[in-house]
Parts: sequence; structure tokens; C-alpha cells
Amino acid sequence: MRAKINATTFITKLFFSITLVLTVSMAFAQNKTVTGTVRDAKTKNPIPYATVAVVGAPASAGTTTSTNANGEYKLVFPTSYVKIRASYIGYDSKDAFVTNDATQTKEILMDQQDNMLEEVVVKAKKKKYSNKDNPAVALIRKVIENKEKNRLSGQQYAEFDQYEKMSLGLSNLSEKFVNKKIFKNYQFLFETDDSAKTANKYVLPAFIEEKMSKVYYRKDPSKTKQYILGDQRAQFDPRFIDNDGLTAYFNKLYEQVDIYDNNISLVTNQFLSPIANSAPTFYKFFITDTIKTVQPWLVELSFFPRNKADMLFKGQLYVTLDGNYAVQGANMT
Repeated sequence: MRAKINATTFITKLFFSITLVLTVSMAFAQNKTVTGTVRDAKTKNPIPYATVAVVGAPASAGTTTSTNANGEYKLVFPTSYVKIRASYIGYDSKDAFVTNDATQTKEILMDQQDNMLEEVVVKAKKKKYSNKDNPAVALIRKVIENKEKNRLSGQQYAEFDQYEKMSLGLSNLSEKFVNKKIFKNYQFLFETDDSAKTANKYVLPAFIEEKMSKVYYRKDPSKTKQYILGDQRAQFDPRFIDNDGLTAYFNKLYEQVDIYDNNISLVTNQFLSPIANSAPTFYKFFITDTIKTVQPWLVELSFFPRNKADMLFKGQLYVTLDGNYAVQGANMT
């Protein structure tokens, strides 16, 4: 018994197989890969980060690229496009024709533009600091004029949050001491002293006390009340050290700092406040920023000692621009 073959079905399957083969062949043949280097036509040095694009092709993946640090590029794009273009600031754009080979290498040489300028170095003449016509000094004088109304004693009532931190540590530790074998797993203990990082000095914390308080103030009759909200201490072994006595000693040694006072006492020494009445005589002031993300707006005033041998501070003041010229914050070293 012979099997019957449907001629129509056979021809359809055969046509489908031929079509599939052609489609696959076309899929493999439709793209080409072009690699190469973009160089300076005169020096032959590679040009890094130049743009290489397929002329006439939409800006899609593979039709635009940039050269790497060695001036090399790679493009994969349809065979229907036959020209690529290199461009770079200071150079004339350069076109290059490519063939329909599946893979090929094309070096592009670019010419520098004739209107390139030689390097020009401009140095400003160092200007001597002066209080005259200095807007920063004019601003600090406004702060000084308004001190009495802005300081705590100038308010009938006031309340504020107060954070205090007191720490004691061994300073000026040598690199040899820090790298001792016993400290191998405890390097996190050593803190670099911010004021002497370049000198490679270290601080080993030994005693730390932190306190968070709510403070209420009344002018008349004068009364101040402090409520401690939180208090913690990393202390010495109480068998050998009187930690409470140490805290009392610290509190006596480091008095409350009021920036509105003419003189600020620290460790038995008196430092002139940057907003003391005579501050413009001893400090240099500069406006270094304007902060508009808060209300009222703030001006950042940086200040430095005129004479580094004087007992003075350096840092920043943050002054309100609402006509009150109050010091809202201060960083002082």
C-alpha cells in the first residue's frame, strides 16, 4: 500500500523552510562592526573621548560612541550606512567611508582648527586686606550694634535645647605607638586630631560625657532652669578614678560659652570673641556664602586672626538677614 502525499502541503513546507533560511541569513548579514583609532593628523597621538557616529543613522545603541583613553572606538551598525564621522572640541570634524565587510578597521586622522588659542594664565594681584569698604566688616559692625537685643539676656523669656559633650584623651600619639601589636584589632579607637592631621598626630579617647538638656530662661526676676533629658558617660574604672570629681573639674575648667561676651574663657585663658566690640581691629572678616534654604536667610562670615600669636579664634559665623543681624550659629576653633 503506497502512502499518498499532499502536493500542496509539501510545497508549503518547502517554501517555509527556504524562507526561514533566507531570513536567518539576512539577520546575520545586516550588521557590520567597525573598529579603529582616532588620532591627531600632525602628531599621530590618539585623541581620547572623541565622538564617533554613523552619518545619517538615528542616535540609537551602537550608532554613536566615544573613544577610550587610548583613542580607540568600536561601532556596530547596519550595512546600509557607509560613512562615519569623528568630532572633538578644537578639531575639524572628519568623515570616513566604510565598506560592507562584516568586520573592518578604520583609522581616522583629525586636523586641529586654525583658531586654537595659546594657553593664557591670568593672575590677580594680591589685594591687601582692609576694613575700609569691606562689606564683611560692615556686616559684623551691624552684628555688634545689635548684640544687646539678640543675646539671651536681651529676651524677657527664652527656651532652648542644649547639647554638651566633654571628652578627655591622650594626644600627640606617635605612629609607632598606634601600630603596636596590642592595638592591631582596635585601630578604630584612634582618632586623627583635626587640628593636626597633616602632622600625623592621633588622639586616644579615654573619657567622654554627653548631656542633652532643655533650658528655660526668665529675665525679670532673673531665673534659669535646666532639665536634663539624657546623660551618658564612657568613663574610667571607678576603682581608680573619681569620675564625678573629674566631671566637676571639667565643668569648672570649661565655662559656658556666650559668643556675645567680649571675652570667652577657655581653660583659664581668655579669647577675644569674633563679635567683640573691638573684633574688626583684631580679626579679618570675609563673606563666604549666602544660605537661602532656611528662613530667615543667613550669611556665612568667615573670620581669621590678623596676628596668629594673639589669643583668637578662627571659623564661621551665620548671621540672619532679617534686619536683626543675630548670630544663629557659629563654628569656632
